[in-house]
Amino acid sequence: MASKYFMICVVAVTLLLSLFSESVHAQQGFSSENVMHHLREFQKIADEHNDSRSPENGYNATVDYVVATLRNYTQYDVTVQPFTIEAFKVDGTPVLQQQQPSSVQYTYKVDFSVLTYSGAGDLEAPLSAVAQVGCSKEDYAEFPRGHIALIQRGECSFKAKEALAVEYGAVAVFLVNNDPSGVISGTLDQPSNVPVLGLTNEAGRLIDQSGSAVFKVIVDAKIQVTYTQNVIASSPTGSAKNVVVSGSHLDSVPAGPGINDNGSGSATNLEMAMAFERLGVQMENQVRFAWFGAEELGLLGSKAYVKSLVQTDGVRDIVAMVNYDMLGSPNFFRGIYNGSEGAEHIRTASEAISLMYVRHFQDEGLAWDPTSFDGRSDYGPFLEVGIPCGGLFTGAEKQKTVAQRAKYGGLANAAYDPCYHQACDTVENIDQLGLHQMGTAAFTALRALIEQPNLRQWLASGGDYRLPEHIRTEHVKRTSQFQ
Repeated sequence: MASKYFMICVVAVTLLLSLFSESVHAQQGFSSENVMHHLREFQKIADEHNDSRSPENGYNATVDYVVATLRNYTQYDVTVQPFTIEAFKVDGTPVLQQQQPSSVQYTYKVDFSVLTYSGAGDLEAPLSAVAQVGCSKEDYAEFPRGHIALIQRGECSFKAKEALAVEYGAVAVFLVNNDPSGVISGTLDQPSNVPVLGLTNEAGRLIDQSGSAVFKVIVDAKIQVTYTQNVIASSPTGSAKNVVVSGSHLDSVPAGPGINDNGSGSATNLEMAMAFERLGVQMENQVRFAWFGAEELGLLGSKAYVKSLVQTDGVRDIVAMVNYDMLGSPNFFRGIYNGSEGAEHIRTASEAISLMYVRHFQDEGLAWDPTSFDGRSDYGPFLEVGIPCGGLFTGAEKQKTVAQRAKYGGLANAAYDPCYHQACDTVENIDQLGLHQMGTAAFTALRALIEQPNLRQWLASGGDYRLPEHIRTEHVKRTSQFQ
């Protein structure tokens, strides 16, 4: 039965791909139109799988689409790498109700969410607000044990807040969004023993914080060990001893389709692979495209892949890794991972990669800003084993500054992506101009890396990069709608 289902999926995906085969092969260079085509296909998959491409919803169908596209239009060696995950599932409808001083019923997925790896529980307890943002032990000095902890989002991870709250006796944790973008949808990375809920900014503000509030919380959550998968595609040419990995995560959160986070990076990666094939790029260095699974559960796919490299002594073959996560934020800025924040032994090479994007934007007359090199996305596990990294980012839940509004337009004091980790992260959430600009930057820099002779030595010496004229002017697809 499983094999029959697989064949039906493959046939269906192949038919979808045939609808645009002629136009794809007629394109020259990188095409943002093709990126949008892939995003619309990702959206269709989400529409058919509970409006999500998370591991328990449409992720496997997304993998089928990427694999079929690569095998139909490229000569890459395409493999699927399975790995185990602890899949989180919420059964039934969680309950959040204020019992005292008045009765207030909160609505699941509208007023609050259950964070991934939240603990289960059925409890009634008083609520107390934690001082500051709950990131230090001092913030809990006056927190009463046995209470529910009300904590504002910001400054440290959800897991750090939850761990401190539990250490100081919290029986449940309410994390309140720090902007009006909606409920918090995120992961604790590791299982908790108490219910952990994410509240909207509005719901959090309305909670009685005088110390008299009592809440009822019911969460039926469980964790099951299951399998998911990465997709890896290696070019048939270029030195396999000098590999450039171009990565993006393919999964979404359960709360939404994840078209910006991270359909945008995954679709860009897919189009780059196809564009190199169409152009017949002569590669000095092998390119290895990677679509990672379970990033939203804590970078699990990239961790599994890097672990496999360590076990097979494959780390030595990887010269650099570039990562593309969220390239189409509607209130975007042009963010370049700040390689100068890298560890000392890979700092110079990481700075050289950053400089490639800088030079590209300078040549295009486009503003840019450095963005944190904190390992928050799938490049993190590569940094940990000493591989130089770089990449691009257009912003998530944090707010655009007034200075950035002057550089990029959009709205100051508003989230870069107000639909981050929410149901509204659909194809309508994509800023196509920003996506085009970031996609062409990714394409030109990656092509320069795989064409660069003596890449290891070049990166180690700091690069001194200028975009080659033949890449800048001849092969980047530009259409009037993006000018």
